[in-house]
Amino acid sequence: MSALAKPELTTPPDLGPLLRLDCSVTAELDIPSLTVDDVLRLAPGAVLNTRWQTNRDLPLRVNGRLLGFAEFDSVENTMAVRLTEFVWEQQ
Repeated sequence: MSALAKPELTTPPDLGPLLRLDCSVTAELDIPSLTVDDVLRLAPGAVLNTRWQTNRDLPLRVNGRLLGFAEFDSVENTMAVRLTEFVWEQQ
């Protein structure tokens, strides 16, 4: 019986400069019946009928690339998304 080799631990590279790069993060929610007029009339506290299943996660994209899936959450009085699955697209 041979012993399993332990994986070699490596120190990650210094990511400092990368951590300051600007990026665009989007949570995609398909609302086919939403019109431009509806968007222009949005106000704080507005509720949209999305017909999105509450148990279904939203695609979360960074600079247009799929990062993973997220669910809506609230933090104090702020709407947020919580990453539930990390699936970075390979291109």
